[in-house]
Amino acid sequence: MPRDYLYTLVLHTLHFLTLVSCLDTKWRDYLPPKEGEEPRWASLYSTLVPWPTGDIGWRLFHGAVSTGVYLARFTPIPEACPFCGVRENLVHTYLECARLQPLFRLLQNLLLRFWLHFSPHLFLYAHPVRGPTKSQDLLVNLLLALAKVSIYNTRRRMVDEGVLC
Repeated sequence: MPRDYLYTLVLHTLHFLTLVSCLDTKWRDYLPPKEGEEPRWASLYSTLVPWPTGDIGWRLFHGAVSTGVYLARFTPIPEACPFCGVRENLVHTYLECARLQPLFRLLQNLLLRFWLHFSPHLFLYAHPVRGPTKSQDLLVNLLLALAKVSIYNTRRRMVDEGVLC
């Protein structure tokens, strides 16, 4: 038996109860999935989505994106959003900040061309990839992934350099 397989097997056996009780995404508390809707993990690393984009999406699913509330505990960075001054948590950064409204309107207009309605569920959990419309579904997930990366990059640039973009 390969060493890494044995290690994974032992690790999962030892921590089975802890792993079973963990939520698969931090967003379930704020935005519970609707009937038959689950986070689409495969959309993070599809053939169209570039590598760093998938990693940022993975970090967002797990709530591993640094925000003002989190960073303020360790650094002299304020808890306030650098764009609007509201207390900055993960939900505010990716769904509620006023600066996101033009981006969400653009996504809404683009998604209507695919007969989809923009919603926080679609934005976070991605669109299911189905056989007959696979190419369109992959394109929709690429648009959503790039929107998440643009939010991440503009926030990081504003915090690090003070550059509004």
